[in-house]
Amino acid sequence: MPSVGGSQDSEGSEDRDVHPNLPKAMGAIDTNALKADSEAADALETPAASKDGFGMWKHPYEESGGRAEAAVLSLISLYVYYKTLPPSITGGDSGEVMAAACSWGPAHPPGYPLFIFLAQLAMNAFAGLEDNRAYRVNLMCAILTAAAVYNLHRAARILTRSGSAALAGAGVYALSPLI
Repeated sequence: MPSVGGSQDSEGSEDRDVHPNLPKAMGAIDTNALKADSEAADALETPAASKDGFGMWKHPYEESGGRAEAAVLSLISLYVYYKTLPPSITGGDSGEVMAAACSWGPAHPPGYPLFIFLAQLAMNAFAGLEDNRAYRVNLMCAILTAAAVYNLHRAARILTRSGSAALAGAGVYALSPLI
């Protein structure tokens, strides 16, 4: 006697893999193929060598290079940012956020709490460089943007598997006037 949802074929054996409302060709599941897929998945388990020091899985393409290229692009962009660094407050929300960072007060919503905290750290860390607090915060922004250029290059290289595409994308980002 077939179970609920099962059907009986012409030889009398029970077929539990087919839904009663689907034709056999659409609903049949090949259990041998599922077993083979399961065995293949077990064979593809990531060995310890493919994990970084924190136990995270490393992307296979990540090992093929590009770090030096990303670092050079990041350093070039940092040099350009440093040479064109505004010595004071620029337009937009810069003045309001700078005032909030100096007083540990909130800026307008959403408040930018991480930026205000990092700006306070930059004001203290770069205290020996210049008396102008805005300059120190702008230097922090230049360093963080150069780090973003590095990470964008690495991500683009992994996703596109092309060093030239990663270089073009990160380079355009680095030299964008809105950054």
